[in-house]
Amino acid sequence: MFLTPSGTPRVRVETYREPVTADRVRQDPLDPAPSRHLAQCEFVGESDAAMLRVLLKVIDKGDYDWVECGACEAGWQVAHYAESVL
Repeated sequence: MFLTPSGTPRVRVETYREPVTADRVRQDPLDPAPSRHLAQCEFVGESDAAMLRVLLKVIDKGDYDWVECGACEAGWQVAHYAESVL
């Protein structure tokens, strides 16, 4: 408590607000599920994370990532965030 210039007591109230966080989860461009390899690519079913890091080249394009396969030279985009379903 503190006193105002007129001498009346005042109570100081402090509030805390949780930081605003997005409820969307960022997508991983190296996730094998949404990959778009060509049918003849020998790595079309590859799911080993170490092999995918060597094989795929990820380029940040602002709102999405551009992913290129080093074996079949196919390219596809991966959105940073999935659409929220309400």
